[in-house]
Amino acid sequence: MIEDKELESLLGLPAAERLKLARILIDSAAEGSREASHRANGLLSLAGRYAGGPGNTADLDETILETDVDHLSGLPMI
Repeated sequence: MIEDKELESLLGLPAAERLKLARILIDSAAEGSREASHRANGLLSLAGRYAGGPGNTADLDETILETDVDHLSGLPMI
């Protein structure tokens, strides 16, 4: 956390310098937010791959159990 002395020193800068510093801080915070968003979207898309389905999984249970799993591509589309 920034100390009071440091804050006073920063507030004593000319307006142009304070604005430049503010832009740097805003840009760095926005970049961190974008990175977090990309990570979250990646996890959500991964989770979505295993959710849902055609809704007739119980009807296809024997077919699913008999299906060969390819070691490269996983389960084939039924």
